[in-house]
Amino acid sequence: MAENARWKGIAELSIAGHEARVFAGADDFLLVAIYEQGRTSGAAFEVSRVFCSAESLHALAENLNAPSLLITKYLKGAQANYLLLSSGANYAKNAELLFEEAGKTADSMHARASSIKKIAASCDVALNELGESSRQMQNEFFVSPLLYSSLMGAAEEIKPKGQNAFDREIALGKDMKGRIVSEPLQFFSHALVCRGSESERTFAVRLICEGLMLQSIPLLILSGNTSFRALSRPRSLDIAAQGIELEFDAMGFPIRMLKLGKHLGINLNSVSSNSLMELFGIKEKSLRKTIDELMRKTSASDISEIVYSARKKMQELGISSKELNRVIRFFMLMQARYPGLFCAGVDASELFRGISGIGIASIAEIQNLDARGKLLLYNSVMQSILKSESTANCALVIPEAQQALSEARTGDAAQEFSQLVERLAKKKVFVIMSAENEMDLPKALRAKAHAKIEIIEGRDCAVKFENKMPKRIELRSPLSSVD
Repeated sequence: MAENARWKGIAELSIAGHEARVFAGADDFLLVAIYEQGRTSGAAFEVSRVFCSAESLHALAENLNAPSLLITKYLKGAQANYLLLSSGANYAKNAELLFEEAGKTADSMHARASSIKKIAASCDVALNELGESSRQMQNEFFVSPLLYSSLMGAAEEIKPKGQNAFDREIALGKDMKGRIVSEPLQFFSHALVCRGSESERTFAVRLICEGLMLQSIPLLILSGNTSFRALSRPRSLDIAAQGIELEFDAMGFPIRMLKLGKHLGINLNSVSSNSLMELFGIKEKSLRKTIDELMRKTSASDISEIVYSARKKMQELGISSKELNRVIRFFMLMQARYPGLFCAGVDASELFRGISGIGIASIAEIQNLDARGKLLLYNSVMQSILKSESTANCALVIPEAQQALSEARTGDAAQEFSQLVERLAKKKVFVIMSAENEMDLPKALRAKAHAKIEIIEGRDCAVKFENKMPKRIELRSPLSSVD
């Protein structure tokens, strides 16, 4: 039985033609894995922390506000109750990644698991870890088929219905001859949707988002309106009747709403001084030099930190009192213009954390930011993603990019934006954008797009992929709702 230093095999069996294996972790976690046929593709898995008691655990489970499984066994003159604090079903794309993915899942559950006994005490329930319980309690647990029941169908069903139709491809619609048009996933590594109305462009962007999420690719959407919230709801029959239907089941996708200044924002460490000063109109050479030195020689992420550093390193940087006041005034004006926006930035590994074999869309609505604020946010977010070591195979979605770039498309900040998009593509981070007119975007950005979708009218559009002939297609019906 395959195992590693953290996970030791304790049981194996066959369920519905699938190999199932149980592993015990050194830190009191259990890993149940069901391998796909032949173990050639991957494994569905679930990580659990097991607690047990002779008392009923229903009240405790109701107070957890977390996925859990209760198992009750009636023994001679006694009762054994088990509570599994569960990660829910997950999917490892290949067997080699199973232990790594399971370890990450277990690590993310430690805080919840450590609080269980405190909650049990508040419910007046005597609770033990399975490893602390009697040998009989342990034996009764491991012979229970319910241990495996929550994952019995997971190897086949953990991927949403319709996944196979999108397998490593994104289905867009049908061509003029009624043939389904689907393109390999890699063609969308840098995609641009343009022309048509804003709602028509948003519709096309959302179809790409659906295709990416069906491939378990998590998204960060920096939206200028509330339309992407509808991704969470299945489409109605009326929506399906309006266009090409490819016989995919209607479905909603998991979304998470982000708050600017709390979940993401502008990190001064992730913004170049030249872009910052250009966007705020700082032209005087001496002031530019001072600001540049200060940003390069400090690790400040927000305004209060950089103001503190300026005062502390005043002599080291050779800043006069007059120059110091000017620098502080500049940063305080930035803070007043964008209150709460300057912060530590993006925890990219958390934003792009996958769940249960499907991508989750993290959505930040930024309609209250002006063009300058949006461009600074875009650049800061992209820099933060690049600095993270765990953000390959995720996607950044920027609808209506021209709102931030059209006026500054030849400046330093716009050039930095184009360079960052190119670097993200090399890191296997998808970048999906829309714009009213392609010419509103920097030339370098237009030239690097691997996929272009031009809206003609409604769902009628022309698509052009790198090194392929253009096609005219009618976009398919969405899987999710449309506002």
